[in-house]
Amino acid sequence: MSTVADRDAIRRRASMYVGNTSSRGIHQLLFEIVHNAIDSARLENVRHVSVMIRNDGSATISDDRQGNFFWKAGALSTVPSERATAFEASIHKLNRPKDSTSEVSDHSPRVGLPIVNYLSAWFSIEVICDGIRYLQNYKEGVAVSKVEWQACDEPNGTRICFEPDPKVFTSVSFQRDVVLDRLRQFAFLNPAVEIAFHDHRNPNTIWSTRGVVDFVESLNHEFPTVHDVFSWEHIDERDVQYSIALQYQTVVWQTRILGFVNNDAVPAGSHVSSFVRTVTHALKEFSQHHGLAMTSSLQSNVCCQSLTAIVSMFHKSPRFRGPTRSELADTVVERVIEAHFGAAFSQFLHIGSETGPKILRHIAALSKAN
Repeated sequence: MSTVADRDAIRRRASMYVGNTSSRGIHQLLFEIVHNAIDSARLENVRHVSVMIRNDGSATISDDRQGNFFWKAGALSTVPSERATAFEASIHKLNRPKDSTSEVSDHSPRVGLPIVNYLSAWFSIEVICDGIRYLQNYKEGVAVSKVEWQACDEPNGTRICFEPDPKVFTSVSFQRDVVLDRLRQFAFLNPAVEIAFHDHRNPNTIWSTRGVVDFVESLNHEFPTVHDVFSWEHIDERDVQYSIALQYQTVVWQTRILGFVNNDAVPAGSHVSSFVRTVTHALKEFSQHHGLAMTSSLQSNVCCQSLTAIVSMFHKSPRFRGPTRSELADTVVERVIEAHFGAAFSQFLHIGSETGPKILRHIAALSKAN
């Protein structure tokens, strides 16, 4: 996608790449850049990401990565002029880091840096690496200058500024609540990264120290709960990372199970279905072990009433069913969750004398009320 023809085609069909040409589309541009920075946290030890929404409708996303992903495949020279050439070429590629640690990025359904560039009225990218600042500016996806580079004494980092193009989008105003909600998700799913959000009204710093535990507590913070949040972390033999947290609350009866793969919402599939089966099986087993009469009535729709849960994974090579990538298909994930999460959750139910019985009494009360 490096030619003017490609750029013009993308601008004419922007909805194909960012969902629509109104509010959803411009937020997708912003989240794409943030997503890129968060992904790099797993490769370049990124610890700080800053998002700023300005009065003029533009956005600036900065972080402390050094930008090595801009000069891969033979472009690892330390000569600034050679790096500058690779820097410019990378902006026109659907580029993701190719290090094995960061392959999670290559399988996520995201549009890439070039699309953000092509759909912006103006776009500026700056990378500081090894004492050299590289900078290039674009207008409607076309470079207005060659890459500028000069020595500097600032720490390594990347900064991207852009303004959604009103020629493409019918709405070009970022909504604070939409941005803040998504940044909170990023913070919960990536507890090692501190995210600062600034707009012209109010600054926020978002930093989760307990990851998915904080995520569940934030969803349940207005409601009485049945028990403390239970959480489980695991890395399997394929280096797939699992993070699960759950808690029953007593007010909202519907199930709230949110699934994520590589920071993207994936609401169904192997990770969510195996989680539901495992919770159901563990509760039935506990009920049966204690000789409770309600064992036969414990089906998944009953066991998951009023349950709030986060099921998050980082997977180098996820497979999905269908073109929308909304359903994970991985039998190994199912086996890992059923075996390892199942054992941990069963142990949680048996801890002390109250946890398991309290949950079952709560489920029984909901069943009678229905």
